Amino acid sequence: MVKEWLKKMGIPVAIQLTFACPNIGENFRELVSTEEKIEVFKIFSELDIHVGVKINVFQSILEILEIVKKVQCSWVEIPNTYPIEKANKKFLFRYAGGGTSSRKNFEAALDWHRRVQVQRLKNQTQTICGGVFCKKDVLLVKEAGFDGCAFSRVVPYRPWRVKGIIKQAIKIFQKPKRNRKCLKTQYQHQK
Repeated sequence: MVKEWLKKMGIPVAIQLTFACPNIGENFRELVSTEEKIEVFKIFSELDIHVGVKINVFQSILEILEIVKKVQCSWVEIPNTYPIEKANKKFLFRYAGGGTSSRKNFEAALDWHRRVQVQRLKNQTQTICGGVFCKKDVLLVKEAGFDGCAFSRVVPYRPWRVKGIIKQAIKIFQKPKRNRKCLKTQYQHQK
């Protein structure tokens, strides 16, 4: 039923799963086992659409490698929110804890990715870095070896930056298009 509905929409659709968000409580790491995560991916893979996962910096690299080896995972995006320390008396903690999307989280994601490259996740799937807040961050993401970036954190705080971030990301991450004129010339010479 869902598969038919997706075809009728006539536009590309992708799903991003989230298994590690501290906004759901203290034991977010133990809520879903690795086997259950793999089963969720298998269910969505039957829809013939791209499925990715969003994780946070406390996610086990080895667990992500296991998942990506067993299922079709189009991308891994990091970071999800960073857990607020119990000593912190901010609003979210008073109401069951939670997380924050901060500069600390972005920098932790860059470090996490450097470790991931050592573990060879790069060869299995694309990696996306979230938490981009300005054009300079796009460069940092590229230097850390990511395949792309996401920038939802900037939207409510500095919406005027979004256009520049998108332009910078396109410039840095978009693969160059082949020169059709050059290809046509090569084809004519081969005749």
